[in-house]
Amino acid sequence: MKLLVAACVLLACGCARLPDLNRMQHNMDTMVQYMGVMASSMPAMVHSTGRMAATAERMERKSDGLLANLQKRGGDVERAVQNYSQAFLDNDRASIKSLQGIKMELGELKQTIGQVPHTPDRQDQTKTNEAVQKRLIDIEARLASIASRLDKLQQGQPQR
Repeated sequence: MKLLVAACVLLACGCARLPDLNRMQHNMDTMVQYMGVMASSMPAMVHSTGRMAATAERMERKSDGLLANLQKRGGDVERAVQNYSQAFLDNDRASIKSLQGIKMELGELKQTIGQVPHTPDRQDQTKTNEAVQKRLIDIEARLASIASRLDKLQQGQPQR
């Protein structure tokens, strides 16, 4: 009897572990339905994927064009900056040369004033004074011109 009870218990446990065929059939039917939906959606997915690939190629061509254009503009800007810098340096050098010329003329004026004899003729002194006065006026005009050019250059460049 014990053996019969044990056999019944084992049989009951074994039957409980058997798969539910109805549930398996339902799962298979559901899976086939989803596969049908996927298969019917495939042409639309293929079309969308093709459009996305074409759009990606168009974007790649545009970005390559923009990059080439940007590199070209960068070279142009670099040349413009170099030209501006060179022009600025040339203007500064010209201003320095002008100032050195003025300095030399002032030195010459000092020497001529120092070389004038202490007892000059009144008429010679007047001529010398007039010549010195003319040269001083000329030098002042040149200094004013250089100063105005330097002011314009400084206004044209950004403050540091």
